[in-house]
Amino acid sequence: MSTDSAKITFAQRQGLVPLPSQAETGTISSATRAKLWSIVLGWLQSSNASGTTYQKVTGRTSAILRRWWIEDQHRMIDEAPSYYGMWQEILKKEMSGSYVSVFNFIQFLLDDEDFNRKGAIAQALVDTRAAYRVTDGLLHPVVSDEATATISNASKDMDRLSASGAKSHFRQASVCLTNGDWSGAAHQSVAAVESAARFVCEDEKNTLSDLVKEMAKDGRISHPALREVILKIYGYASDEKGVRHSQGAQSSENVTEREALFLFGLCASTISYLLGAAKAVGPV
Repeated sequence: MSTDSAKITFAQRQGLVPLPSQAETGTISSATRAKLWSIVLGWLQSSNASGTTYQKVTGRTSAILRRWWIEDQHRMIDEAPSYYGMWQEILKKEMSGSYVSVFNFIQFLLDDEDFNRKGAIAQALVDTRAAYRVTDGLLHPVVSDEATATISNASKDMDRLSASGAKSHFRQASVCLTNGDWSGAAHQSVAAVESAARFVCEDEKNTLSDLVKEMAKDGRISHPALREVILKIYGYASDEKGVRHSQGAQSSENVTEREALFLFGLCASTISYLLGAAKAVGPV
């Protein structure tokens, strides 16, 4: 999948969003919210054969909703709504609330053995590149808090040192991840590392491999194992068809979201490490 510039937000284009959507824990995107609501509404509508507001909700749908009313909302059973229109209004309000209220409700549905659209919910989170996914019936963040902090710190390091080339590639990698372009994200992540190395070495011509060897010789990369790690990153991008030199239609189908996210985080750590050998520009 190639990056569609029409899907890039204004904030992303201006470099105001350093994190890909998968790392934006504590939020829910409008795309994810809309997709989840369409599933919940479709499930509710399936209990309303007549399509009228005053149709009573019955059967398994009613049982699930009443359990939610009592077990999650802690409301009295005799106050539970009976009609479709009332339930639609209540559930839409729930799904329009904070990310906590949305995912609380979604987790309740995932936990209920009678709810029959669990697969659709799991796929919706994948399709919208949400920060939370379903594994073994539980919602969990895709990216850990530690990894998110690493990504944010790398972005701050690039800003602090005015490493604009690295920041540009890093920002584009984030956009690619948000848009589902895994190969593009891998390509841009490694390009950000290479650009950071060029910034530190003040060398715009040599490749990452040559720059790493140079920094290893003069002590800016302090341990041989670290040199090998960085070279392995470069090697992966060079070996994986379509990652280093191609994108779009020629992108590798072998790069998964999981790999792209891992590489993005690894490159973020590497960028901060490399920039540690550079002199700060202005106040730190």
